[in-house]
Amino acid sequence: MAASQRQLVTEATPQMEPLVLSDEETVTVYRARRVVWGTERTLVILCSPRLQQGQRRGIEQHLASAVRWLDELKATLDHGRQRRTLPELEAAIRQRIRGQHLPEILHVELKSKRQGIELQYKVDTHALDELERTWLGRLVLMTDQHEWSTEEIIRTYRGQSSAEAVFRSLKDPLRLAIRPQYHWTDQKIHVHAFICVTAYLLSTLVHLTAKRDADYNGSADSPFELLTTVRSVKMLRQGTKGRARITEQLESIAPENTSLLEALAITALKRR
Repeated sequence: MAASQRQLVTEATPQMEPLVLSDEETVTVYRARRVVWGTERTLVILCSPRLQQGQRRGIEQHLASAVRWLDELKATLDHGRQRRTLPELEAAIRQRIRGQHLPEILHVELKSKRQGIELQYKVDTHALDELERTWLGRLVLMTDQHEWSTEEIIRTYRGQSSAEAVFRSLKDPLRLAIRPQYHWTDQKIHVHAFICVTAYLLSTLVHLTAKRDADYNGSADSPFELLTTVRSVKMLRQGTKGRARITEQLESIAPENTSLLEALAITALKRR
C-alpha cells in the first residue's frame, strides 16, 4: 500500500482542515472513503506536528552522517587512493544513502576523468522543506466503522497507546514482573498471570485515587516511586507502671507529598 498511501497523502495535503479535539489541541485532518484490499474503508489522514518534527530531526541526523561519509570519500578520491571502479563506487553510494528519504534530498554525481574519479554532491534543502510540508508527520488511519466521527477514529487510534502501556507495565521486572516465571505447570502459570493482572488493577486504582482525591498529575508509576521513600518505624516506649507502649510513626514527609499520601491513607499513622 506504500505507493497508494503516498498518492493519498499527496491528494489530502491541500485539502486538510482543522479539527478541534479539545481546548488545548487542534489537528489538521482529511477524511475519505476508498476501497482498500477489496473492501470499502474510511480513511483519515492526520498531521502530527510532534511526529513531523521527530521525522525531520531523524532525516537531518542521517543526512549529516551521509555528508561526512561523502566528504571522506571525496578526500580519498582527490588524493587518488581509491582502487574501486566507477560502478563499484556508484553501488556503494546507493547503498549508503538509501532510506530516510536521502535519495530525494542528497544528489551525488561521479565523473570519470583522466586523473581518476571526481565526486560532487549537493544537499537540496528545498526538497527537504517540501517533503516536510507534504509528507512528514502524516498518519493514515483506516477503519470499517464508517459511522464513527473523525474525532472518534482519532481517539480510538490513540487509545492503542493505553493498551500498549498496560503490556509494558506487566513486563516491568521491578514491580509487576509477569516475567521471569519460575513455573512448569499450566495451572501455576495461569495463577501467576492472574496475580500480575490483579496487581496491575490495584495499581491503577491507586493512581485513580491519587488523581481524584489529591489532584495528582504524575504518571501511574510515580506514586509507587514515592512510596518507596516513605518509611515507618515502630517505637517501644516506657509507659506507666513499667508497661511498654508501642507506637508507630512515619518519618517527616515533604509538604508537596502530604496530600497524595493522605489520599492514599498513608498518613493515618501518627507522624513526628
